[in-house]
Amino acid sequence: MERSLPAWQPTSLQYRELLDLCRELSSVKKDLVRAKCRLHAMEHSWHRNARVTALKTGQIEFYTWVAEEIEIEIKILAEEDRVLKEKADRRTKVKGLGLITAVAVLCETNGFRLFNNIR
Repeated sequence: MERSLPAWQPTSLQYRELLDLCRELSSVKKDLVRAKCRLHAMEHSWHRNARVTALKTGQIEFYTWVAEEIEIEIKILAEEDRVLKEKADRRTKVKGLGLITAVAVLCETNGFRLFNNIR
């Protein structure tokens, strides 16, 4: 028995931009954790190279700054779209879910457009 599937619809430009920002934020946060782990390892090694430690500290500051900038941009874009903001507000009522996570889920699923069943 064949099912009639709904026609595929591309994501809106706003969702696409937010999706790219959410993925970049995830990547930057992974790089930040990796840099912090390397700095921790360098600080506890037998021989510390002060120059490399300073470079790694600068790298951590940069990743932190970039992550903050991306989060601000995501929040601004999410506030501009009324429908997205309403959907995100419903998801953030769940304890432990913040705006960034809700927006990421909405963008990855294209606003749940292809979900017909509420279960």
